[in-house]
Amino acid sequence: MSEKEIVDFLAKRRLSLGLSTRALAARMGCTHTTVNNYENHKYTPTLTLFLAWLRALNIEIDHKLVGAPNNFQLLVRVKG
Repeated sequence: MSEKEIVDFLAKRRLSLGLSTRALAARMGCTHTTVNNYENHKYTPTLTLFLAWLRALNIEIDHKLVGAPNNFQLLVRVKG
């Protein structure tokens, strides 16, 4: 998946959970403007906020190292 596809998936997940950008931002610990900027592909989140975004949407993330330590594959599981 490309970065755009991941962000679009997260935006659709937010909508499917009935969350506003303000409600999601409150769960993430950021502003709704930050969420809007991410969803509109204006900025890329830091790793900390990306993980908070996943947690706020009830998405578990596992990682599996493939090859060199700086090359890893992310396996994503959506809860419920």
